[in-house]
Amino acid sequence: MWVRHEVRVRRGEPQHFRRPKVGDLTLVIEVMRFGDDGRRMTVYQAEPGSADEAALGKLAAL
Repeated sequence: MWVRHEVRVRRGEPQHFRRPKVGDLTLVIEVMRFGDDGRRMTVYQAEPGSADEAALGKLAAL
């Protein structure tokens, strides 16, 4: 499977989402790896003060 796909680290890359309750969002992805056993944490964040940040606040309140 790995042979057929380009494998790369994703850091600081914008990701686009459409959420029915708040509309379109553009968030930046950061992937943090822990140890050598494959554990990782993925964090999505919005630009501070942006409409995307406001939309995340609305989602958090649901």
